[in-house]
Amino acid sequence: QEITDSINYAQRIQQSILPSFKEINETYSNVFIFFQPKDIVSGDFYWFKKINEHEFLLACADCTGHGVPGAFMSMICSEKLSEGFLHSKRPDKILFYANNGIKEALRQNQQDEGKSKDGMEIALISYNTLTKQLCYSGANRPLWIIKSNSSEVHETKPTKASVASFTESNFEFSL
Repeated sequence: QEITDSINYAQRIQQSILPSFKEINETYSNVFIFFQPKDIVSGDFYWFKKINEHEFLLACADCTGHGVPGAFMSMICSEKLSEGFLHSKRPDKILFYANNGIKEALRQNQQDEGKSKDGMEIALISYNTLTKQLCYSGANRPLWIIKSNSSEVHETKPTKASVASFTESNFEFSL
């Protein structure tokens, strides 16, 4: 019971880093969020940052692991995306900064054996509601676009590498 209570408390902490539906819906209406952790806490998370009145960033991420280990990773990765946002508003550059930040946080750049090779797969977009311009960068997560007047699915391929994990420190993600 104590372990379950502890994990339930961890769920409240993890949920506190997730953007509110209200915040996202006020910036871009007609959206939904489907977030259903396999366990009480999750290695999956979504991330949102408003750039200005008409632009925002939105990500869907899957970190290494599930349950408690995945939740630890999601907390680290979410924070590193936010730090990347302080350096750039471009999805590819944010992933660049997150890649280096996660590698540093997990000490993946050190030569010691047994170091963590954990990371995340992510689809990250920026969108301008005025110009309808969408920019995408992905790490092993494609972007699927389904237009409302069509059943056709358009897929944009991601960079075939995870953020952190086995990438080099100065690895560039495509835009």
